[in-house]
Amino acid sequence: MVDILSIGEILLDFISNEADIELKDATSFLKFPGGAPTNVVVVASALGAEAGIISRVGIDPFGDFLLETLKEKGVDVSQVTRDGEYHTGVVFVELKSAKPDFMLYTNVAYNYMETNQLNKNFIQNASVLNFGSVTLLMEPSRSTTFEAISLAKGNCTISCDVNFRLDLWKNKLDEMWELANRALQDIDILKMGYNEVLYIGSHVNPDRKDPTLDEALEDIYTTFNPKLIAVTMGGKGSRLILINDQKIQLDIAQDVYKVVARDTVGAGDAFFGSLLYMLHRMKKLKNLHGLTAKELKQIMTFCNTFAALSTTRKGAWNLPKIEDIMYIPEIKENYIK
Repeated sequence: MVDILSIGEILLDFISNEADIELKDATSFLKFPGGAPTNVVVVASALGAEAGIISRVGIDPFGDFLLETLKEKGVDVSQVTRDGEYHTGVVFVELKSAKPDFMLYTNVAYNYMETNQLNKNFIQNASVLNFGSVTLLMEPSRSTTFEAISLAKGNCTISCDVNFRLDLWKNKLDEMWELANRALQDIDILKMGYNEVLYIGSHVNPDRKDPTLDEALEDIYTTFNPKLIAVTMGGKGSRLILINDQKIQLDIAQDVYKVVARDTVGAGDAFFGSLLYMLHRMKKLKNLHGLTAKELKQIMTFCNTFAALSTTRKGAWNLPKIEDIMYIPEIKENYIK
């Protein structure tokens, strides 16, 4: 059994080897393992948690590579099935000023996870089940994702990084919102990017025109009632907001930890994976309302630092080690044993 469990896509990131050009002009790519829910558990495993992934990959060389690499990273892949018809997922990535833009494909193995592959005990014995929106796109993975959420409800903490990929949904954006609205009803921890906050807020309360970030957040937490919201804002830093009875209990904001970024693919996942790890380590996953302002600030400092350092190297699984941040006094004093 594992502490931190994700359900969702495992895929290969093919990142343009030429910076600041469009995909159509790229001539070479570097291959990196990825997939947002998988990135989260790779981070948690790297930091010391028992982590696992529920997913599906093809019976092909890329599937072999991903499973072998996950095992090397210490991630439990016992809940990953193989697909003889559909290939392992891939995504092509262009980097402009180190910021990624993605092109994904749909008829790939992770969109064909089946409900009968779910292990009830494996899910219910985890400390947290994490998911995103990508596997809500198609059946049978849509029903499988919802079934996993249903199995987790009342048994473990449920977290979600919405991770909207609008290019995947194209002319089905209304359907995307309906599914996201359904999925967000049962979450305890919600992670969003800045633009995702505004997007969700505008759908929750369409009568509010051009909402501010705080207005959109209020519409979100009064509608879905998460206990903890994480907002990542790139170079503008991040926020952790503790919600109790649809009111803000604590709100901690912090500027980004300054580094020279090479590749921001997976930076938000590094933040979120380290957040789930810290909550697990501090034994707060089932007692989020017990978090103090000091603890929330400690968590924020750790996650910001870890996520920033992850951008100094290419690839979402090419992560900093604990030793890489020990030289920062506040980190060493509060987090490193």
